[in-house]
Amino acid sequence: MAWEELWRLNGQALRKAGVAVRDRRYILWCMSKYRLGFSIGEFAHEPPPKKVVRGWGPKVQNGKRIRSRRIKDKTSKQTTT
Repeated sequence: MAWEELWRLNGQALRKAGVAVRDRRYILWCMSKYRLGFSIGEFAHEPPPKKVVRGWGPKVQNGKRIRSRRIKDKTSKQTTT
Protein backbone atom coordinates (compact mmCIF):
# COMPACT_ATOMS: atom_id res chain seq x y z
CA MET A 1 0.00 0.00 0.00
CA ALA A 2 1.40 3.38 -1.00
CA TRP A 3 1.23 6.52 1.14
CA GLU A 4 -1.19 8.16 -1.29
CA GLU A 5 -3.59 5.24 -0.87
CA LEU A 6 -3.33 5.43 2.93
CA TRP A 7 -4.41 9.09 2.93
CA ARG A 8 -7.50 8.22 0.86
CA LEU A 9 -8.66 5.44 3.20
CA ASN A 10 -11.49 5.84 5.66
CA GLY A 11 -12.57 3.70 8.60
CA GLN A 12 -14.52 1.22 6.49
CA ALA A 13 -11.61 0.67 4.09
CA LEU A 14 -9.23 0.11 7.01
CA ARG A 15 -11.72 -2.38 8.45
CA LYS A 16 -11.82 -4.30 5.18
CA ALA A 17 -8.01 -4.28 5.15
CA GLY A 18 -8.09 -6.11 8.49
CA VAL A 19 -6.77 -3.35 10.77
CA ALA A 20 -7.77 -3.78 14.43
CA VAL A 21 -10.22 -1.30 15.97
CA ARG A 22 -7.72 0.35 18.31
CA ASP A 23 -5.14 0.73 15.52
CA ARG A 24 -7.78 2.06 13.12
CA ARG A 25 -8.89 4.74 15.57
CA TYR A 26 -5.28 5.75 16.27
CA ILE A 27 -4.42 5.96 12.56
CA LEU A 28 -7.48 8.08 11.76
CA TRP A 29 -6.86 10.32 14.81
CA CYS A 30 -3.21 10.88 13.79
CA MET A 31 -4.19 11.63 10.20
CA SER A 32 -6.73 14.24 11.30
CA LYS A 33 -4.19 15.91 13.61
CA TYR A 34 -1.62 15.98 10.79
CA ARG A 35 -4.16 17.52 8.41
CA LEU A 36 -4.89 20.24 10.99
CA GLY A 37 -1.21 21.22 10.95
CA PHE A 38 0.11 19.71 14.19
CA SER A 39 3.67 18.42 14.08
CA ILE A 40 4.01 14.66 14.37
CA GLY A 41 6.08 14.94 17.55
CA GLU A 42 3.18 16.61 19.37
CA PHE A 43 0.64 13.81 19.02
CA ALA A 44 2.39 10.58 18.01
CA HIS A 45 3.55 8.35 20.84
CA GLU A 46 5.54 5.16 21.18
CA PRO A 47 3.77 1.92 22.07
CA PRO A 48 3.95 1.01 25.77
CA PRO A 49 6.75 -1.38 26.76
CA LYS A 50 5.89 -5.01 27.32
CA LYS A 51 5.08 -6.00 30.87
CA VAL A 52 7.60 -8.10 32.74
CA VAL A 53 6.24 -11.15 34.51
CA ARG A 54 8.43 -12.38 37.32
CA GLY A 55 7.66 -15.75 38.84
CA TRP A 56 4.12 -16.59 39.85
CA GLY A 57 3.14 -13.10 40.93
CA PRO A 58 2.46 -11.72 44.40
CA LYS A 59 1.42 -14.32 46.94
CA VAL A 60 0.25 -11.66 49.38
CA GLN A 61 -2.14 -8.91 48.27
CA ASN A 62 -3.53 -6.28 50.64
CA GLY A 63 -2.20 -8.19 53.64
CA LYS A 64 -3.99 -11.42 52.68
CA ARG A 65 -2.32 -14.57 51.45
CA ILE A 66 -3.64 -15.49 48.01
CA ARG A 67 -4.31 -19.15 47.31
CA SER A 68 -5.46 -20.58 44.03
CA ARG A 69 -8.58 -22.64 43.48
CA ARG A 70 -6.38 -25.52 42.36
CA ILE A 71 -4.75 -25.74 45.79
CA LYS A 72 -8.10 -25.32 47.58
CA ASP A 73 -9.66 -28.10 45.49
CA LYS A 74 -6.72 -30.39 46.15
CA THR A 75 -6.88 -29.89 49.93
CA SER A 76 -10.67 -30.34 50.06
CA LYS A 77 -10.44 -33.64 48.14
CA GLN A 78 -7.79 -34.97 50.51
CA THR A 79 -9.86 -34.21 53.62
CA THR A 80 -13.04 -35.81 52.23
CA THR A 81 -11.43 -39.14 51.27
